[in-house]
Amino acid sequence: MLDNVLVSLDMTDLNSSQRKQRAVELLNKVGLSDQIKKHPNQLSGGQKQRVAIARALASDPKIIIADEPTGALDSKNTAEVLSLLTEIAQEGKLVIAVTHSQDVANHGTRIVHLADGQIDGDDRLKDAYPLGEDKHLMHPKVLSSTASYRNAFKHFSFNFWRNSLIMLGTAIGLFAVLLFSGLGNGINAFIQNQINSMVNPNSVTVMKNPTGKKLSTSQFESEMGNFQSDPTKMMIDSSLMTKLDNLKHVDKVEPGYQMSNYSLNYGKQSKTGSGFQTWTKAYTSNTIKSGHAPKNNQIVLDKTQAVAFMGQKNYKKILGKTVTLNLTWVNDQKQPVQVKAKLKVVGIANGGQAGAITGTNYSTMHKLLKDAKLSQSQTLSPLTPAA
Repeated sequence: MLDNVLVSLDMTDLNSSQRKQRAVELLNKVGLSDQIKKHPNQLSGGQKQRVAIARALASDPKIIIADEPTGALDSKNTAEVLSLLTEIAQEGKLVIAVTHSQDVANHGTRIVHLADGQIDGDDRLKDAYPLGEDKHLMHPKVLSSTASYRNAFKHFSFNFWRNSLIMLGTAIGLFAVLLFSGLGNGINAFIQNQINSMVNPNSVTVMKNPTGKKLSTSQFESEMGNFQSDPTKMMIDSSLMTKLDNLKHVDKVEPGYQMSNYSLNYGKQSKTGSGFQTWTKAYTSNTIKSGHAPKNNQIVLDKTQAVAFMGQKNYKKILGKTVTLNLTWVNDQKQPVQVKAKLKVVGIANGGQAGAITGTNYSTMHKLLKDAKLSQSQTLSPLTPAA
């Protein structure tokens, strides 16, 4: 209880001993000298109200405003509080009591009645008490940081277990939020890294629409199956590539080929696949897990293909070996032409769930199609990544 009064005195220029002495004097004045060491939950309603009065008087104010000072008190405690307020007024301080009780109002020297925010009555009950001597006992100051921390620690210590449980619950909540937020961000970053490690996010693959009509993505994908017999219809010629290269924000246009079906032979083994394409900057260096990107007359196989040829434990031994590539193209007469080449395996990629990644470089594919007696117009790029 003493600490409650000292809170107001912490904002004065009195030293520690002076503050404690004045707090004890005020508690004696309101009749609580025998209750100094008790906590608020050990006091009655009237005693708490008197402690509030003592705290209000601590910094020696000239005006005291009491809002419903007897609202929650019984008749005995009400009489004690009103008597105490009368004593304070007799000492020369202005006491303003805000109340709905006429009995409480009658204890004052003057009643100012308000209705709907307007003064509708001002009655003088008796002469005002004389003003007391104006003494400057202390001067106000800003509450120091030390006093704030001290009061906070006292409050924490008073309800130690309850406050500890609140802090523990708050800490668990914050930890859970940080944990799941971190897990979410980590998983999202992992997924983005897995995607970007295989495909350059700044690369756009441009393909020709042979129908000349506006198609949705699903419609375009279904139409692609109709042109597998004549893939030359999907080629992008040099004039279109020039237009792409001149577009704003396009740094570079790189030609390439994309084939639907192919087969690979190594020794007596033969494996078929789909999606054979030339190696471009659309793929990142992280795509190749062993070896390097293909150069002329070289090829990169997917890990699944290397495992199929050499086995799970020895799949890396395919590096440096020669495989035979077989794929089908068409000539000027729209007749299928078999394209065959022996290529050296220099890299192993891991397409994972994205699918097998197999390919050679543009120069090698261009030469293979040209050696197969295909015209120059047919060896232009049906797949153009723009980075």
